[in-house]
Amino acid sequence: MVRQITQKSVPVWKSVLAIIVAGGGLLWHLLACTESPMSFSPDGDKLAFVTMEPYDMESFHAGSQIFRLMVLSKDRELRIIEESDKYMLSAPAYSPDGKYMCYLRSPLLTEKNKDLLKKYWEKQREKLDEIESDSGKILFELAAPTDPNLLKKPNIIDQSLPPAKATFDLSKYFITAPLSPAVLVVRDAANYTILQCIEVKIPILPDDNEVFSYLTVKPQYSSDSQWIHLPAGFIVRAINPTTGEMRYLASPITCGDIAATIAALSPDGRTIAALMGGDKEAVLTLLTTDGKRAIYQRLQEAPSLSGIAWMDDNTLVLLYPGSKKCDKPNANTKLDFLRTDGSLVRSLELTLPDRDDDKANAGELALAGDGKHLVLAFGPDVFFLTTDGEILKHYHAKGEGEGEGLAQPIFTPDSKLIAFKRLKEKTEQQYCRVISIDYFTPDGKEVYQVEIPSSGFAPALEKTDDKEKTVKDGQKD
Repeated sequence: MVRQITQKSVPVWKSVLAIIVAGGGLLWHLLACTESPMSFSPDGDKLAFVTMEPYDMESFHAGSQIFRLMVLSKDRELRIIEESDKYMLSAPAYSPDGKYMCYLRSPLLTEKNKDLLKKYWEKQREKLDEIESDSGKILFELAAPTDPNLLKKPNIIDQSLPPAKATFDLSKYFITAPLSPAVLVVRDAANYTILQCIEVKIPILPDDNEVFSYLTVKPQYSSDSQWIHLPAGFIVRAINPTTGEMRYLASPITCGDIAATIAALSPDGRTIAALMGGDKEAVLTLLTTDGKRAIYQRLQEAPSLSGIAWMDDNTLVLLYPGSKKCDKPNANTKLDFLRTDGSLVRSLELTLPDRDDDKANAGELALAGDGKHLVLAFGPDVFFLTTDGEILKHYHAKGEGEGEGLAQPIFTPDSKLIAFKRLKEKTEQQYCRVISIDYFTPDGKEVYQVEIPSSGFAPALEKTDDKEKTVKDGQKD
């Protein structure tokens, strides 16, 4: 049963997704996230993660792939908690007290749904254009000067934070956007039984990429385990599953007009850092979770979508991947260390060994809890460093051609190991998927690998009498 809640206030790393930024037609960085994030239990004994199989960003609809929520124990035992080809499962998160695990379950559109949605938005766009045209005709005589030749359009310079045009463009669609009935699922972290299912309606905008929900949505628990902070659907929400209270902390938080709501909660649960805008109008937002303060700060360039992480309660780190082939102010990889008020503590410019510049825009950042080490992952190229910038190891994934790559690095709570998802490119025998979880030391030494068996899912639809029937629809609790 879905529980209604009360609102008391308003191919892998090479996949080139053209992300259209509202108002500018600009490109955000090439896909800066290569897989769904993972989560360790507070004691480090369990690693929870979701995989999408096959890993295909171009064919993303119900029945085209299967999502599996799995838990890997310290004894290297793998358990499937839930799997489905009807629902997208987001990155899971453990509560700091170790009692709960939560994630977002979102219904996937069928091909028929997508066609209907496309037609719906075509009609809505026509209506919006007609309203804009009619209103202009009605009001023109009121505003026009005596001599029409004197009427001049202003040269608008948008200095607002967040960018006004992107916000206005989105707001007109919010009014008529259909709402996807997603569900925030809370499970017992010991036996994985479902404790709560909380409805979270998410707007589906034109040209919406559900794939970004899979890659970027990660619930995050408050330090006292009472609240779940959920960045999704252009809104940062705080949800109390016990009392049923939902708070809207910020909106719209969006990277242009795509379904990417990027936010990271500080370890003490007091500050949320979020990214907004696009390549030429990137904005860092720093929000206090009590709702009393919000700081908006324009950035000179856009950090990686997976390059925002907290070093400690008071220090935020942003990754600027850099690329010799990109028309950017800074060609080298750079890390900015910021205070919670947005002021710069230090900037660390890195001269990394050569890597494929075609993938240079995609970058992932992971920081050790003890503040001594960090990892930068660029698909097949992974760099292990100290937080002072010393490069300890450059690891290049094996495999011919595109071969393999490591994604979504995460340190164990004791900072002694780093876990990665290993992605293998499509071959004649197998589609692209996560094939293992790999563990490394902070200085880049391989420790061990746990294989992820293929689900055997057949990504196809059988159609009989114009009705769609999925080949496999598995869901386990």
